[in-house]
Amino acid sequence: MKIKNILTLFVCVIVLVGSLVGCTNAIANTQSDITTVIDDTKSKINSEMFSDRDMQSSYDEDKSITINMIDNNIKSDSKNVSIVKNTVTISDEGSYILKGSLSDGQIIVDAEKTDKIQIVLDNIEISNTSSAPIYVKQADKVFITLAKDSNNKITVKGEIITTDDNNIDAAIFSKEDLSINGSGSLTIENKYGNGITSKDDLVVANGIINIDASGHGLEGKDSVRIANGEFKINSGKDGIHCGNSIDTEIGLVYIANGNFNISSEDDGIHADLSVIIENGTINIAKSYEGIEGKTIDINGGTISLLSSDDGINATGSSIKNQTIEKSTVENNTTENNTTESYIKIIGGLIKIDVEGDGLDANGSIYITGGETYISGPQSDRNAAIDYDEVGMISGGKVIATGFSGMSQNFGETSTQGSILITAPSITDGAITLKASDNKEIVNYTPVKSYNSVVISTPDIKKGQTYVASMGDEVQNIEMTNLIYGIGGGPGGMGNQKPGFGKNRPEGEAPDGRVRPENRNDEGVELPVVN
Repeated sequence: MKIKNILTLFVCVIVLVGSLVGCTNAIANTQSDITTVIDDTKSKINSEMFSDRDMQSSYDEDKSITINMIDNNIKSDSKNVSIVKNTVTISDEGSYILKGSLSDGQIIVDAEKTDKIQIVLDNIEISNTSSAPIYVKQADKVFITLAKDSNNKITVKGEIITTDDNNIDAAIFSKEDLSINGSGSLTIENKYGNGITSKDDLVVANGIINIDASGHGLEGKDSVRIANGEFKINSGKDGIHCGNSIDTEIGLVYIANGNFNISSEDDGIHADLSVIIENGTINIAKSYEGIEGKTIDINGGTISLLSSDDGINATGSSIKNQTIEKSTVENNTTENNTTESYIKIIGGLIKIDVEGDGLDANGSIYITGGETYISGPQSDRNAAIDYDEVGMISGGKVIATGFSGMSQNFGETSTQGSILITAPSITDGAITLKASDNKEIVNYTPVKSYNSVVISTPDIKKGQTYVASMGDEVQNIEMTNLIYGIGGGPGGMGNQKPGFGKNRPEGEAPDGRVRPENRNDEGVELPVVN
């Protein structure tokens, strides 16, 4: 099933509805043939995301075709394998085992459009000075299996030269569906382009994959779907990238599990349409933006990210000024059936360190669970939490620090208490929140200085009083409503301007913000940064 059908069935029906109504499973099961991707006792792979063959890395060596690679002396006794100098072309379906090395060679798959082909990498090393060492030109689907205990390496050593009508730009380049599995390791070096690219769907079911590339690390046009594995990606563009700017209806990054270490010059994880994270450990050590997509669902896992701009960014058109009824929010559609841009967090442990916005949604932010910690921007032109439509929290724990100029609290649709307070001066001290009985609810020290914080936990109740401290600043807070403070700006704890850090009266606009004066010291007007 292609990605448009997957998104229609899986994302729009299951994730978009399930996460808003407080579903406790990773993904709500609304159809009998859809199984939960991750549960607490064992892993299940949704049949719409991964096929049985994606997950099967076995092969029968006796029935497979072996290709022994030695420079200018490649050997295979199969009529389905043609050899010209250091170039091997596979032309029929079946299982092929590659062994040996080529210093300037290429493996080409050019078979019938209906053929499924398995290529087993068994301790191989292939480099090429002008093209992709592995090039899938035509097939139905190609499975690259990393043999057990094998160490494999693919290297591009020079500028890629176009030889046909395909824009080859990766060390492993496929025009067709590509699936990688097995328990061995694969190292890819490409200083002239991407690591692994599929111009259709890219699936990684398992394996140890290390990529050093000047372009994207992992790239799929329609989808990138990862079931498990260990990944170390150093990329000059996005670490994981999916989409095609021409067609905005495709572009899904789906991560069921795995361990990721990503360092990128652009986005850590980027999808033109949707990012869905079920589980796993994701460390984005360097990025321009950590995670970006039109819709972002985080249902579990451990995520830490460092970015020079936004941390988690839901892009796409805002639906501002349209009336959003409760039914349309739950189904995540507007009256004209446009999918809303959003960030949804229903589980997991998330730690964000950013220079731009921490959570940034051109649409809405929904949080129903998990723990989210944001060490936000040290600038009044960005905010730890930034949304244009709905900011709703109904569960979980959020502590988000930054500067007060554009600080924003959750809105009146929330069913969990949330406190926004600012300090008269910048501090780097601990943040604490205590109940009236002196019970400590929060004790957290941000990694950077700040003068504004949003705190939301299930322990914050309407009608209760609390004592909050930011460094040496202390304030008594009376929760006459669930939301305390709606916007940020100059002023001190207990001495804040109207609308800044004070309890919002009933009926007051839930998501109001006051932006700072939009001029520099010389009086020159500056562009507004969202």
